Amino acid sequence: EEYANEDNPSRILQNSTYGADMGVVGLKHLYLFSDQLYLKSTFSLSENSSSYWEEELNDSINKMFPGYNDENRKSTQKFSTTLNYKPNAKNRIQAGFIYTSNNYQFFAEYFDWELGKKIRLYDEKGNAGHYQSFISWKHRIGENATLVSGVHFQKLGLNDEFVFEPRLALKWQFHPLQSIHVGFGMHSKHEPIPVYFAIETMDDGTTRTPNKDLALPKARHF
Repeated sequence: EEYANEDNPSRILQNSTYGADMGVVGLKHLYLFSDQLYLKSTFSLSENSSSYWEEELNDSINKMFPGYNDENRKSTQKFSTTLNYKPNAKNRIQAGFIYTSNNYQFFAEYFDWELGKKIRLYDEKGNAGHYQSFISWKHRIGENATLVSGVHFQKLGLNDEFVFEPRLALKWQFHPLQSIHVGFGMHSKHEPIPVYFAIETMDDGTTRTPNKDLALPKARHF
């Protein structure tokens, strides 16, 4: 894509190119132990990549120079399995485990006109594992009320942070077409992986990665 001077359309101020691709494939398996107990598992492979490149015109010398450039690629393998148990009409219990493996390669830099050099934002290659497990219990209280309680655990391999998240919800169906819901839950979600490797250049020219041990953002939902 080209950006030209409005007064002189033949004078190109900036060129840019963007590309992206993605693909996904998955498998699902269901195993019945009995009418009350079954195991449901899934496995998926996905890959996505994106790239952006631009160059800008330096008016002082009338020459194009590299501007911003990034190349990001991530392949993900995800396995999840959930055990479902329904002992009777009033109770249902679920317990599960989810593992996500992210193989990543991220690169980004830009040209700083004041310094006259390229500044590296991040340049990382590796693997980040994400572990999750949970257990929940759904219980019918009489004919019109349902209680759902549970707990969710997760650990992010990038910073080895472990998070414990309890959750509780109550539903009262006081009318065939109307109901009241109340609940509380703690939820966490990791940032996009490039955020953890952002490079900050100090005044003396040294660099650091201030987000390397960034904690998971946490929220309490009511």
